[in-house]
Amino acid sequence: MAFAVMNTVHVTAETLPSALANVQRLELDHYQDQPGFRRLSVFVSEDQTNVVTLAEWDSRDDFMAFRQTEVGRQAVETALPWHPHIAFFEVVASLAR
Repeated sequence: MAFAVMNTVHVTAETLPSALANVQRLELDHYQDQPGFRRLSVFVSEDQTNVVTLAEWDSRDDFMAFRQTEVGRQAVETALPWHPHIAFFEVVASLAR
């Protein structure tokens, strides 16, 4: 079953540029090379108080294997200073165009 990881970082107008720069340091293009990777989206709330990343994987096992790679370890290290709220989901329905 598909698996998703959502990170929510609370920001202010002053810290938003830093948070977005932090996301760019994740070397997102390397995610595409990871087995089981489906997509990664980055969202900024309309009031600019939250940055959310949503990563989708074919399975939890694929995500856990990613976490053991150099790119995966760097992603965790990059996120730690921002104290994100991390949630893990089993995808039960998805619709795409």
